Amino acid sequence: MAKKGIKYALILVAFLALLIIQPFTYENIDAGNVGFCVRSINFGYEKNASIQARLKAENQAKQADAEAKVKVATATGEAQALLVRAKSETEANRLRQSSLTPMLIQQEWIKKWDGKLPTRQAGGNTSFMMPIK
Repeated sequence: MAKKGIKYALILVAFLALLIIQPFTYENIDAGNVGFCVRSINFGYEKNASIQARLKAENQAKQADAEAKVKVATATGEAQALLVRAKSETEANRLRQSSLTPMLIQQEWIKKWDGKLPTRQAGGNTSFMMPIK
């Protein structure tokens, strides 16, 4: 079927060539069988405008699709980075917890102590109230 369509199109082009190109002579040279090349076909303003509108819509759709893919890739990358950070923090906390002993906690407390005793204490059944002025 496609070959038939091409054949008819070639016949149409040849017919148009016969209508458009008139044989001419120049200094006894017969140029009646001059070949030609169709460089463009003008369908009219409306047809061109509709083709341009369709191409513009296709380009906008492709651009929107590309932008959406970039956003998805960015979100995926950020999510993976967040997951890696959370896993590494969990592992670091697990290692810290396994290395803490009561002796180590007491040693850190002693290092930070400035030698002064607390001036106020609250504990047990005592109530801690601040004076109101």
